[in-house]
Amino acid sequence: MIYGGLLLENLVRQDGYYQLQMALFREGLIQGLQLLVAHPSFTPGFTEDDLQKILNELPAGLKFIVHYGAENRGVDFGQRFDEKGVYAAHAGEMSWTQWNQETLKWGIAVAKRLKIAPQHPLGVAHIGYGQNPTDTEARDKISGLLAEYPNSRTIALENVPPLVLSGDESKCDYWGFGGTPEDMKQMMGHGQRCLIDFTHLIVGANQARDPKFSTYLPRLTLETAVQQYLALPHWPICHFSGIPPTLMDSHDYLHIQPPFFLR
Repeated sequence: MIYGGLLLENLVRQDGYYQLQMALFREGLIQGLQLLVAHPSFTPGFTEDDLQKILNELPAGLKFIVHYGAENRGVDFGQRFDEKGVYAAHAGEMSWTQWNQETLKWGIAVAKRLKIAPQHPLGVAHIGYGQNPTDTEARDKISGLLAEYPNSRTIALENVPPLVLSGDESKCDYWGFGGTPEDMKQMMGHGQRCLIDFTHLIVGANQARDPKFSTYLPRLTLETAVQQYLALPHWPICHFSGIPPTLMDSHDYLHIQPPFFLR
């Protein structure tokens, strides 16, 4: 099965992004959607009952999987990396722990309303970030949160690029936990399984080829990284984050035109 991608906000508004995915589904080019569910404040006033009304009107046979938040939505289980400053805008209202927990609980509530293949997880999450690979405080925060969800189907753990770089390109600004096979193995102590994001994996393999990152990363080829991730408990589904630098998928080969703001 091939899944498209949609934000919950797009589904609620049934906007151009939504219309594009419905066209792809009608053409048989996708069989379902990965739905990114951010903190409930992104869809104010929207309830599970409202969701059910929308789901009842969707085409029969449409499958789903959920992506629980992301660092560009202020979600970071390690509580280090607020990529777009979303959490910072709410810092006076609640703790980061509460923001993460509310996002995850809302995502799981949404997932339980969806048609998800039994051989797939309810949803997938980025594990989280630290200031470096030895940031034990961040690791402990992540481990504590994951321990609350020991059911392996509830949360699949997605690999992200291990290094987040800005400014000094030889310095690691943030460490993406699970970004190497060995690190992923260390984070899987509560019954979860991993889900491979191949875009992130390619970025990580490229980083590992660069000698200036040898302090952080072992030399690792893409082929070896794939083999080592597959040797870990994993889900029979993979992820593709899109084409750099925007990470938007290309639909240039299709007769279905995306809405004007996607071109």
